[in-house]
Amino acid sequence: MNEAQKVSAYISSLSDWQLVPVDQPYGHMGATLTDAVLQAGVNYKTVVEPRVNRLLQQHPEATTTSVFGELLDREGSASLLQWNGAKKIATLKQLIALLRRERIETEDELRVWIQSLRNLQSLQSISGIKDKTAHYLQILVGIQGIAVDRHLYNFLAMAGVPCRTYDEARRVIHETAILLGIDPSDLDHSVWRYMSKRQAALPLALCAKTL
Repeated sequence: MNEAQKVSAYISSLSDWQLVPVDQPYGHMGATLTDAVLQAGVNYKTVVEPRVNRLLQQHPEATTTSVFGELLDREGSASLLQWNGAKKIATLKQLIALLRRERIETEDELRVWIQSLRNLQSLQSISGIKDKTAHYLQILVGIQGIAVDRHLYNFLAMAGVPCRTYDEARRVIHETAILLGIDPSDLDHSVWRYMSKRQAALPLALCAKTL
């Protein structure tokens, strides 16, 4: 039995497993960029989701990179995003600046731009953006993909597949999706949802990774 078969068999053994399709793109660059930058290393449901929803509700006009950037400059991160940490806001502003230089204003434009390896490398030259965040941003704009985080590493460990490098873990999840006949993004999201619900019952870390 290969690695993908082991993961597939493990999924079949879970009585509480659910396939949860990935959410549709926001259609709102402010929400997309905020989600991508804030998500690393925090509780998504309690920290990121309420801030993104608040931004969507209070600033439906921030659908382009420039409008969102101007709004962030004018109101400040503490008011606009209820966020005081300087590091992630610096990353967010650098991301906005890069996209404005590249004349990427909408999610449709970002969806095309971010599929280029050169452009992914440009993204990852920004402090605070590594493989996981770059791939997660692809998923947010509707590209099929996998963004490996601690939940996916832990899930692979539980399935009997040893902890892997980022690329190896991504390959195993992708091959499992093909074996199951589902989209990679949907499997990524389903694993994330499953593990998020079980997080409190897990050890602090089944494997340590730098994401």
